Amino acid sequence: MNELDNNPSEFDDVYVGDLAISKSGKISWIATNDKPLREFPLKDNKANGAIEIFKMPEKDKEGNVFNHRYIAGVDPIDDDASGTVSLVSCFILDLWTDKIVCEWTGRLDYADDCYERIRLMLLFYNARCLYENNKKGMFAYFSKMNCLYLLADCPEYLRDKDMVKG
Repeated sequence: MNELDNNPSEFDDVYVGDLAISKSGKISWIATNDKPLREFPLKDNKANGAIEIFKMPEKDKEGNVFNHRYIAGVDPIDDDASGTVSLVSCFILDLWTDKIVCEWTGRLDYADDCYERIRLMLLFYNARCLYENNKKGMFAYFSKMNCLYLLADCPEYLRDKDMVKG
């Protein structure tokens, strides 16, 4: 909070928008006027939110995003509609700097649209994702899109400590 109090323009260079995929499979950034969510709880769960990029992906000399540099954490949803104020949340972390480089919190009309937005974020950053895997919809969607490689296995530590179910 001190950093923001001392430098209110700290996040003026944050990219806000969405990602799109071309027919050739290239992911591109699109600036939009969408507003990121800043307050919770919401009156309902009809808030799309917006992707915020704090740092674009770093690339090697060949122009490829580095392998094993970015990881993501996702709190997914399973249903298109909900009686609660449940939102999707995805954060991408740069392992080299220990800084969050991208985030999205919101809820689109359909769960598959949410999964697609997350998939594009992971592809854009060449990131691997840990997610709340008791929700089966995300796994099914990534399987359908031939992108299971983007989903990380449950960490051995959690299994060894019996912190997750089988």
